[in-house]
Amino acid sequence: MKKYEEKKGKKGGVDYWWNFLWEWGPSAAEQEASRREYERMQQLFERVDQQVRSERLYLIPHMNLEKMARKVGTNRTYLSRAMAIAGVNFRDYLFRLRLQELDKVLCNEGLREELQRQDIDFYAVAGFHDTRTLSRRLLQERGVTYAQLVRGGEAVDNGNKPDNKGEDNS
Repeated sequence: MKKYEEKKGKKGGVDYWWNFLWEWGPSAAEQEASRREYERMQQLFERVDQQVRSERLYLIPHMNLEKMARKVGTNRTYLSRAMAIAGVNFRDYLFRLRLQELDKVLCNEGLREELQRQDIDFYAVAGFHDTRTLSRRLLQERGVTYAQLVRGGEAVDNGNKPDNKGEDNS
C-alpha cells in the first residue's frame, strides 16, 4: 500500500494515468466530426450499393475493391471504410449479389434452357469466374456444391443441407 501512496498524484502514478485518460477522450467537436463522417460513409455506401445494383457491376468476374471504387467514383479507402461502417466485407458483398443472380438463373427454366443450348455456364452469367471458389463458399454457407445446386435445380436460398455432407458424387 505504501508504494501506491508514494506514487499517488505523481507523474506515472495510477491516479495520474487515470486522470490523463479521462481528459484524453474526444471533445464535443471531435465527437460531432466523427458523427458527420459516419453519416457521410453511410450515405456513400447507400449510393454505391444503388449504383452497383442498378448497373449490375457485381457481374464483372474479376471485380476488386480498386476497380469498384473507380467505377463508382470514389477511392478504395473511402469505399472500404463505407463498407465497414455498413457492416459488410467487400468480397462477401459481391458474393451475396452474385449468389442472388445465380438463384434467378437457376429458377428461370427458360433462361436455363437457353444458356444450356448456347453452352454458357450458369456461374459465369452470375459473375463468378470459377466453380472452385463458388463451390467452396456454397458448401460453407449452404451445404451444397455448385454441381449439386445445378443438378438439383434448387434455389440457392432454400437452406436444405444434403445427407452426404456436400460430397459431389459425379
